[in-house]
Amino acid sequence: MQYPNLRALLLATQLLGFVNHISAADSKALTVSLGNSQLTMEMSGQSEIIFTAEVPMKTWFGISFGGGMEGKNLMIFQSFDDENEPVVQSFYSTETWTPYDKEPQFILNSKVTKNDKTSTISFTRKLAPDDPNGKTIQIKQGTEIKMSFASNSNTREYDGKKHNKAGDWSFTVLDDGTILYGGYLKVFWKVNKVVHIISGTSILIITMTMGLLAIKKSGWIIEIGWHHIMGFITLLAVDGTLALYLR
Repeated sequence: MQYPNLRALLLATQLLGFVNHISAADSKALTVSLGNSQLTMEMSGQSEIIFTAEVPMKTWFGISFGGGMEGKNLMIFQSFDDENEPVVQSFYSTETWTPYDKEPQFILNSKVTKNDKTSTISFTRKLAPDDPNGKTIQIKQGTEIKMSFASNSNTREYDGKKHNKAGDWSFTVLDDGTILYGGYLKVFWKVNKVVHIISGTSILIITMTMGLLAIKKSGWIIEIGWHHIMGFITLLAVDGTLALYLR
């Protein structure tokens, strides 16, 4: 017996899966929330990378190349009030708590804008800056780069000691310029996230519909009871929680 409707549903499922896959592959920049700030990284050409931070007013936000603070490159974004322009500075931390050494300076160029609530601060650096002293972390494509971040929303002035948010993270730059979060190919997308939600939900609905039609065609009986309903709700809750965590 032929089922043209089932074939059409199967074809639609395959097409949605293809669109879902393509949308993920198109996202090359990486945007990640760190503390109360947001950091976006994207390649500029083959050898330069742009870091753009959105920092709330009267807050400083810093990232460390290599993770930790001692013997590491630090980039500090300072979001001042209306009377002062935001600024980004590079530091080299010689100790755990006092990163005041401003050498080497590997910022190629920087740009700042601000509104009433946030400052957008960006800088460009080479993946492999020239540094005869060996203090600068080299970003090698295909290699996971360990990072740390810290911020303080209680003060706009950076003193190298006080912060109320901190954590570790990492990223990887692939050969095609795609930047991934961590070393597990976990992509943070923007518009593509909406495509994933729509296509993923559609695939789920189509799959369940096809399954129910198959059960009906086979003559099976579906019993409806509290046990079955609660089991189904639990399944959706667990799957939804895992999907939200792994997205």
